[in-house]
Amino acid sequence: MGDKLVGAAWHIFALTKLRQYGSAADELAALGSLDSPAYLQDGPQGPTSKVPFALRWLEAELPYLLGRAPDALERMYGLVEICRLQSERCRSGTDTQPSGVPEKEAVPASELTQLWDRRQQMVVAMIANHHTRAREYVVALRWLAWLLDRRKGDVELLSRTGYVQLVLGDLRAAAASFQEVIGAVAAAGPAATPADRRLLRRNQGLLLFAEQDYKGAEVEFDSVLREDPGDCIAANNAAVCRMYACNLVGAVQSLEAALQAQPQAFLQETVLLNLCSMYELSSSTASTESKRRLTAWASKGPEDLDLSIFRTA
Repeated sequence: MGDKLVGAAWHIFALTKLRQYGSAADELAALGSLDSPAYLQDGPQGPTSKVPFALRWLEAELPYLLGRAPDALERMYGLVEICRLQSERCRSGTDTQPSGVPEKEAVPASELTQLWDRRQQMVVAMIANHHTRAREYVVALRWLAWLLDRRKGDVELLSRTGYVQLVLGDLRAAAASFQEVIGAVAAAGPAATPADRRLLRRNQGLLLFAEQDYKGAEVEFDSVLREDPGDCIAANNAAVCRMYACNLVGAVQSLEAALQAQPQAFLQETVLLNLCSMYELSSSTASTESKRRLTAWASKGPEDLDLSIFRTA
């Protein structure tokens, strides 16, 4: 039964990667309840589950991919509790081997504890993302603070925290978070990656934008794009800066050029929604033709792209 569940996890994961979310959900439903007694095995401390963690993660995430965000969030909270309880069992020495690991390959309790702690943090990060997407920023900020208590100096987490603080209008707190990122990257010295340095400039661009220095923000985002032309976030933000700086033509041209150069990287709903809004603002014959061309590009994009966001004439 354990091998069957592992095989099912790989199959469902492959369908998810192929964006065949409906088929993945059907395969998962065919397994029945993951808490079924059929998926239990006897262990030294009593019955334990044979269900791989990957299956439980897919069960929690698939509803979101199918447009049922509240269901996904509810399952994520349940998965966090599973991780917490498993971590406590590991610390107390009452946990057994993870499913699929032979007894002869016993994993020390300390490693099991770290494993479940990492899993818990991964799920919490996804919960914070879901709350951010739902514009539930205060809740998202609380979970990000929980993560930062456990992953101090994590530049990605600090940057995400700063972004949420900006959205809430707390520029001082956001600036403090971004300053921590600067300190962490500086402390890393030669070990700091080019991605870390680009992150610094993106953060500075966001802060300048919030301060209504659109030209300054544009310079920061453009500097990121010179190093990494495929940075979708920087390209989108640079175009928005141009629009706010009353350069609507430049904003449209920059996003169109990015889409034409790397359509698979830039075919994302945020980018396309912004470009459609810019077309609406320009509202000329040329922009009507551009909207038709944009729809044609999008028709070649990912299967889960919501084509209803386009308003073609």
